Amino acid sequence: MLQATVVALLGRAVEEGEAWETLDVEGVAGAVLAPLNVDLYMYQRGGLGIGRERIVAAVRGLLLDGLRRGDPEQRG
Repeated sequence: MLQATVVALLGRAVEEGEAWETLDVEGVAGAVLAPLNVDLYMYQRGGLGIGRERIVAAVRGLLLDGLRRGDPEQRG
């Protein structure tokens, strides 16, 4: 259910010109939802040794900057 909701919202963003026209809506929905997977987070922290700050920065970059249309050089 959550996957379908995210797919629908991303699809609307594409239709309204707020996201790339070529956006892989289903793939991105999975990537957006992945941080909510506790097992993945624990593996990243323990198994891969990735720090919390790095994970948070990656998620923030994906969710806040990664889907916007426009020139990547102008992102701050």
